[in-house]
Parts: sequence; structure tokens; C-alpha cells
Amino acid sequence: MASDFDIELKDAVDPLVLALDVGSTASRGMVYDAHGRPVGKRAKVPHSFTSAPDGTSEIDPDQVVAEVITIIDQLTGAVDGRTVAGVALDTFASSLVVLDEAGAPLTPCFTYADGRCAEQVVALREELSEEALQQRTGTRVHSSYW
Repeated sequence: MASDFDIELKDAVDPLVLALDVGSTASRGMVYDAHGRPVGKRAKVPHSFTSAPDGTSEIDPDQVVAEVITIIDQLTGAVDGRTVAGVALDTFASSLVVLDEAGAPLTPCFTYADGRCAEQVVALREELSEEALQQRTGTRVHSSYW
């Protein structure tokens, strides 16, 4: 769906930028021109996290990669051979995937919402000075900070 700010591809100034966002509910992509104007080319692939009462919050990393590839293919196909000189990528915060030596995932993607380490968070808060840790690292003890 185009917005009031979108411009048509014929009015876009090269080079173009492909922006990708892997979010909590979907992977999305959009094309912008050299002036930062949305070109009206968008793609979206909905998804959801697998969750469970024990605090599980995961998503299949191969699924996310496939979604991003689909979006890149759709959007680069929609720009009619125009130059895409940059790609920007944003993903949901503090997520973790363990990879093997070849870069293949060994685990699901544990999302920022995964709370299975809640007991360890409590233990760390008792063992460490949370204030000193935050001053040293910039983060506090929390289940979403690996």
C-alpha cells in the first residue's frame, strides 16, 4: 500500500536503497531513492514466534532467511533494473542463533522475548552488582540481554 509520501519509480533518483526489517510479526522490505523518499515498492512476509508457557520464544532461522530472500527478490525485480547501491537491515533486538563452523544454524533463533533464563537472571542479580554491571557494560541484568 502506497502512502502520501511515496514517489513513483520513474521519479526516483539513483542509487536506490533497499531497506529490510525483520520484526516480531513479519519481515518487510521497502525501496528508497537517493533522497530518502519511499519509492512505493514494498514487500511483506508475515510470521510468528513459537512460544510456550515455560518462556519459550523462538523462530526458525532458516525461515527468516527465506523470508528475506523472498523480499529481496520481489523488490529487486520491481525496480526494473535500476541500481540498488545499498541495503539496510534491522532485526528484532537481542536475538541469538548458534551456528556451526559452516554458518548453518544449530539452534532456533532465541528471540528477545524468550524468558527461559529467568531463574539465572535472579541468581545473577543476587551475585553481581547490577549498578556496577550497567556502568561497565551499558546493560542491566535482564532475560533479553545475552
